[in-house]
Amino acid sequence: MNDHADAWERLRQAAAEFGEALAEVLRGSPAPPAPLGLTADLNVSALAALFGKRPSTVRGWLERGEFPNAYKLPGKEPTRCEWRVPTADVETFRQRQQRRSPRWWERPHDPAA
Repeated sequence: MNDHADAWERLRQAAAEFGEALAEVLRGSPAPPAPLGLTADLNVSALAALFGKRPSTVRGWLERGEFPNAYKLPGKEPTRCEWRVPTADVETFRQRQQRRSPRWWERPHDPAA
């Protein structure tokens, strides 16, 4: 295997392990205690990092109602708010996404491309 193909394989394995660990956390296994002031619900930045998307993409999902139990925390200005998404909604969304298309690391890869 050349270095490029080997790197792709290591990346696929790491992504699969990450997906399994995330699923375990979202199923309700014990999580480390959160610092004071933080909740188990995820904000836009955390969702963007989790799904590998831009925050604007996540806000679009929120505005379209992809996370039905999401809520807004009031901001200092009336037009500013902070979204929060319960972990159960994140798991439901992830499952819907998996049914729509294969995960990127499971798609066939042509190293010559």
